[in-house]
Amino acid sequence: MASLMASGKSQEEAWNMTSVALVKAAYAHTEYFVVKTFVEVLDREMSPEIHEVLAQVCELYGLHGIVEQSGSFLVDGFIGREQMQQIERRQMVLLALIRPNAVALVDSFDFHDRALDSVLGRYDGQVYENLYKWAQQSTLNKTDVHESYYKYLRPMFKSKSTSSSKL
Repeated sequence: MASLMASGKSQEEAWNMTSVALVKAAYAHTEYFVVKTFVEVLDREMSPEIHEVLAQVCELYGLHGIVEQSGSFLVDGFIGREQMQQIERRQMVLLALIRPNAVALVDSFDFHDRALDSVLGRYDGQVYENLYKWAQQSTLNKTDVHESYYKYLRPMFKSKSTSSSKL
Protein backbone atom coordinates (compact mmCIF):
# COMPACT_ATOMS: atom_id res chain seq x y z
CA MET A 1 0.00 0.00 0.00
CA ALA A 2 2.86 2.35 0.86
CA SER A 3 4.50 1.79 -2.51
CA LEU A 4 1.24 2.59 -4.30
CA MET A 5 0.86 5.81 -2.33
CA ALA A 6 4.49 6.68 -3.04
CA SER A 7 3.79 6.24 -6.76
CA GLY A 8 1.04 8.87 -6.57
CA LYS A 9 -2.09 6.87 -5.71
CA SER A 10 -4.39 8.31 -3.08
CA GLN A 11 -4.81 6.42 0.18
CA GLU A 12 -8.30 5.39 -0.91
CA GLU A 13 -7.08 4.10 -4.29
CA ALA A 14 -4.18 2.24 -2.65
CA TRP A 15 -6.56 0.72 -0.10
CA ASN A 16 -8.94 -0.46 -2.82
CA MET A 17 -6.11 -1.92 -4.88
CA THR A 18 -4.73 -3.90 -1.92
CA SER A 19 -7.94 -4.83 -0.06
CA VAL A 20 -8.08 -8.41 -1.37
CA ALA A 21 -4.47 -9.00 -0.34
CA LEU A 22 -5.14 -7.39 3.04
CA VAL A 23 -8.09 -9.72 3.67
CA LYS A 24 -5.95 -12.73 2.73
CA ALA A 25 -3.21 -11.50 5.07
CA ALA A 26 -5.71 -11.02 7.91
CA TYR A 27 -7.08 -14.54 7.37
CA ALA A 28 -3.56 -16.02 7.31
CA HIS A 29 -2.61 -14.16 10.48
CA THR A 30 -5.73 -15.42 12.26
CA GLU A 31 -4.99 -19.00 11.24
CA TYR A 32 -1.38 -18.60 12.39
CA PHE A 33 -2.54 -17.22 15.75
CA VAL A 34 -4.98 -20.09 16.31
CA VAL A 35 -2.39 -22.78 15.50
CA LYS A 36 0.32 -21.03 17.54
CA THR A 37 -2.02 -20.75 20.53
CA PHE A 38 -3.09 -24.39 20.13
CA VAL A 39 0.58 -25.51 20.16
CA GLU A 40 1.23 -23.38 23.27
CA VAL A 41 -1.69 -25.05 25.05
CA LEU A 42 -0.17 -28.43 24.22
CA ASP A 43 2.90 -27.39 26.22
CA ARG A 44 0.77 -27.24 29.37
CA GLU A 45 0.69 -30.15 31.76
CA MET A 46 -2.01 -32.70 30.92
CA SER A 47 -2.44 -36.44 30.81
CA PRO A 48 -0.53 -38.20 28.04
CA GLU A 49 -3.77 -39.57 26.56
CA ILE A 50 -5.38 -36.12 26.31
CA HIS A 51 -2.15 -34.64 24.94
CA GLU A 52 -1.98 -37.29 22.22
CA VAL A 53 -5.54 -36.64 21.02
CA LEU A 54 -5.24 -32.84 21.19
CA ALA A 55 -1.91 -32.96 19.33
CA GLN A 56 -3.62 -34.94 16.57
CA VAL A 57 -6.48 -32.42 16.40
CA CYS A 58 -3.97 -29.55 16.35
CA GLU A 59 -2.02 -31.11 13.50
CA LEU A 60 -5.22 -31.84 11.57
CA TYR A 61 -6.39 -28.25 12.03
CA GLY A 62 -3.09 -26.86 10.78
CA LEU A 63 -2.98 -29.18 7.78
CA HIS A 64 -6.61 -28.43 6.97
CA GLY A 65 -5.75 -24.73 6.82
CA ILE A 66 -2.91 -25.44 4.40
CA VAL A 67 -5.12 -27.59 2.17
CA GLU A 68 -7.91 -24.99 2.21
CA GLN A 69 -5.44 -22.33 1.07
CA SER A 70 -3.43 -24.69 -1.13
CA GLY A 71 -3.69 -22.38 -4.12
CA SER A 72 -1.81 -19.64 -2.32
CA PHE A 73 0.80 -22.05 -0.96
CA LEU A 74 1.37 -23.60 -4.39
CA VAL A 75 1.37 -20.35 -6.40
CA ASP A 76 3.72 -18.63 -3.98
CA GLY A 77 6.06 -21.64 -4.04
CA PHE A 78 5.91 -22.43 -0.31
CA ILE A 79 4.75 -25.99 -0.99
CA GLY A 80 5.14 -28.22 -4.03
CA ARG A 81 2.57 -30.60 -5.49
CA GLU A 82 4.21 -33.66 -3.93
CA GLN A 83 4.27 -32.01 -0.50
CA MET A 84 0.58 -31.13 -0.86
CA GLN A 85 -0.18 -34.76 -1.64
CA GLN A 86 1.76 -35.81 1.48
CA ILE A 87 -0.27 -33.35 3.54
CA GLU A 88 -3.53 -34.73 2.18
CA ARG A 89 -2.42 -38.31 2.95
CA ARG A 90 -1.46 -37.26 6.47
CA GLN A 91 -4.91 -35.72 6.93
CA MET A 92 -6.49 -39.10 6.15
CA VAL A 93 -4.22 -40.82 8.69
CA LEU A 94 -5.11 -38.22 11.33
CA LEU A 95 -8.84 -38.58 10.65
CA ALA A 96 -8.55 -42.33 11.21
CA LEU A 97 -6.62 -41.76 14.45
CA ILE A 98 -9.09 -39.15 15.74
CA ARG A 99 -12.27 -41.03 14.71
CA PRO A 100 -12.44 -43.27 17.84
CA ASN A 101 -12.35 -40.11 19.99
CA ALA A 102 -14.71 -37.98 17.88
CA VAL A 103 -17.77 -38.39 20.10
CA ALA A 104 -15.74 -37.73 23.25
CA LEU A 105 -14.23 -34.61 21.67
CA VAL A 106 -17.67 -33.24 20.81
CA ASP A 107 -18.98 -34.21 24.24
CA SER A 108 -16.12 -32.28 25.85
CA PHE A 109 -17.80 -29.05 24.72
CA ASP A 110 -20.73 -30.09 26.92
CA PHE A 111 -23.45 -29.13 24.45
CA HIS A 112 -26.73 -30.84 25.27
CA ASP A 113 -28.02 -33.17 22.54
CA ARG A 114 -31.16 -31.04 22.23
CA ALA A 115 -29.06 -27.95 21.52
CA LEU A 116 -27.18 -29.83 18.79
CA ASP A 117 -30.49 -31.25 17.47
CA SER A 118 -28.67 -34.27 16.12
CA VAL A 119 -28.81 -38.02 16.54
CA LEU A 120 -25.43 -38.64 14.90
CA GLY A 121 -23.11 -38.74 17.91
CA ARG A 122 -24.15 -41.99 19.54
CA TYR A 123 -22.09 -44.35 21.63
CA ASP A 124 -24.44 -47.30 20.94
CA GLY A 125 -23.65 -47.33 17.21
CA GLN A 126 -27.32 -47.07 16.22
CA VAL A 127 -26.85 -43.88 14.20
CA TYR A 128 -28.82 -44.81 11.08
CA GLU A 129 -31.70 -46.47 12.92
CA ASN A 130 -32.12 -43.43 15.14
CA LEU A 131 -31.66 -41.01 12.25
CA TYR A 132 -34.53 -42.77 10.45
CA LYS A 133 -36.74 -42.57 13.58
CA TRP A 134 -35.82 -38.90 14.01
CA ALA A 135 -36.76 -38.16 10.38
CA GLN A 136 -40.10 -39.96 10.79
CA GLN A 137 -40.91 -37.81 13.83
CA SER A 138 -40.03 -34.56 12.09
CA THR A 139 -42.93 -32.16 11.54
CA LEU A 140 -41.89 -32.02 7.89
CA ASN A 141 -42.84 -35.68 7.55
CA LYS A 142 -46.28 -35.60 9.17
CA THR A 143 -47.89 -35.86 5.71
CA ASP A 144 -46.68 -37.29 2.40
CA VAL A 145 -46.76 -33.83 0.84
CA HIS A 146 -46.09 -30.82 3.06
CA GLU A 147 -48.93 -28.30 3.32
CA SER A 148 -46.69 -25.55 1.95
CA TYR A 149 -46.80 -27.31 -1.44
CA TYR A 150 -50.58 -26.84 -1.63
CA LYS A 151 -50.38 -23.28 -0.33
CA TYR A 152 -47.50 -21.91 -2.44
CA LEU A 153 -46.22 -24.22 -5.16
CA ARG A 154 -49.34 -25.85 -6.54
CA PRO A 155 -51.09 -22.54 -7.35
CA MET A 156 -47.92 -21.35 -9.08
CA PHE A 157 -47.70 -24.52 -11.19
CA LYS A 158 -51.39 -24.30 -12.10
CA SER A 159 -51.12 -20.68 -13.18
CA LYS A 160 -48.11 -21.44 -15.39
CA SER A 161 -49.80 -24.38 -17.08
CA THR A 162 -52.80 -22.25 -18.13
CA SER A 163 -50.84 -19.25 -19.35
CA SER A 164 -49.37 -19.13 -22.82
CA SER A 165 -45.68 -18.89 -23.45
CA LYS A 166 -44.17 -15.44 -23.96
CA LEU A 167 -41.61 -16.80 -26.44
